[in-house]
Amino acid sequence: MQVGLTRVPFGIQPYGAHNYFFQISYYLGLEDDSDMGIKYVYTGDKWEYALAFFKNSEEELFGSDTETAGDRYSYDVAGRNKEVNQFNGQVFYNWGDEVKQKLGASAEFRMLYNIDTEKNGTHYAFAVHHELCWRGLSVKTQISTYAMHPKNAPGEDRDLVILTAFNAPYEVAAKANIYSISAGYKIPFKKGIVNSIQFYNDFGWQQKWNKDFHDSFQNVTGCLVTAGPVLAYIDYAQGLHQPWFGPDWNAFGAGTGSNSWHARFNISLGYYFSGKLLYILVMLIYM
Repeated sequence: MQVGLTRVPFGIQPYGAHNYFFQISYYLGLEDDSDMGIKYVYTGDKWEYALAFFKNSEEELFGSDTETAGDRYSYDVAGRNKEVNQFNGQVFYNWGDEVKQKLGASAEFRMLYNIDTEKNGTHYAFAVHHELCWRGLSVKTQISTYAMHPKNAPGEDRDLVILTAFNAPYEVAAKANIYSISAGYKIPFKKGIVNSIQFYNDFGWQQKWNKDFHDSFQNVTGCLVTAGPVLAYIDYAQGLHQPWFGPDWNAFGAGTGSNSWHARFNISLGYYFSGKLLYILVMLIYM
């Protein structure tokens, strides 16, 4: 039983990708998210499941008339809508010895309280996911769908919802499907200072229900190098209508800005000490 700020049991755990930038689901609030509530987790030889209730997202400004603060790591609904009364359920089935596989399904339902109308809208999300591990090979696939129905004030757009993190809110399509596939291969080293190198390619696609919107894509190719307590992510990240990789900050919404792929080369160095990770350098080159 976990109480307080805990990880939301939705999708592949703990991450759906191998790279520094995560999968596209992270930027839509459906990966590596933590909220305030209570969660029960069961882990067996074959079956795993989790049931959770979250009263709200991680809040700094409490009260029904205050907007969700933007200085956070994980993405949550913001602006004039707030996440409240969220229920999650997740189940996994594990099998295989040499070839290990994990098949799972996730469901999420919550209310969206609107500060202006003082009415509750709804949000739901579902996902099916599969993981395969064989020797150094790791493959993660996931299909998910979500829909948000905010009770906005009359005249306000209900096809777009605001999400926020890092004090940088942006628009997101209120309804979409998400497809992702991530593949990695780890090569261990027995001699020298390098312990292992994992090569990977992680692809994600946000398919928006509104046909006037442009879909969003991201693809990250790179490798993770580990050497004792030091690790280095070396990534070439590409995006089409992806705000972190291009000039259109609201690209996960209508996506009507630049219709070209944009990329950046990223090197991130980290150092583990006392069970914690410190990133000591991030170098970004935009292309």
